[in-house]
Amino acid sequence: RLRYFRGDETIPLGAARNKAVEQARGDYIALLDVDDIWLPKKLEMHVRAMEGRDFALCYAGIINIDASGKEISTYIPSYSSGNIFEHLLRQFDINVPAAMIRKSALDASNLNFDPKIVASEEYCLFMQLAAAYPFCVIHEPVAKYRIHEGSLTNRSIHKWADEREYTLNRIRERHPGIAEKYRAAFREAYARAHYYRARWH
Repeated sequence: RLRYFRGDETIPLGAARNKAVEQARGDYIALLDVDDIWLPKKLEMHVRAMEGRDFALCYAGIINIDASGKEISTYIPSYSSGNIFEHLLRQFDINVPAAMIRKSALDASNLNFDPKIVASEEYCLFMQLAAAYPFCVIHEPVAKYRIHEGSLTNRSIHKWADEREYTLNRIRERHPGIAEKYRAAFREAYARAHYYRARWH
């Protein structure tokens, strides 16, 4: 029931996740990084919420913990299940360990984690899925997310702006007219990229 794979070399996170997804044989994909923790009912809750429905992705709340495992805060998503692309443009709130992806949605849309992405591979994939499919939202925590200065996310802050713009541009290419449909939300999403760039400088 458990298959283990080890790469021959260190590669960007997006490319690594991509290789893992290619090996997946189940209906659903859930990701757990080395420094995070799933709560006991996480997988059960996601599968129950997605079975028999057309959600491409289901996500839930998160408990933020520090390097030693002490709880810092709890975040519960405020959006309701359905087509939430416009909301996510304004405020992306999906944490990787609190998400589950339907494998068939990736296959049908010919999407996967982008190997070019270093710091925000989940934003790039999840936003492209949200532009085409409804998402399920669970309003309680299902995982613990560890926050520490040495995390890959913090070490890659200089990439945040470029990768945000790359993702938004890809969505516009794949869905002609979508930027006009959600004009204000796209403007806010690009403004967030400008903020990241200013913050880095």
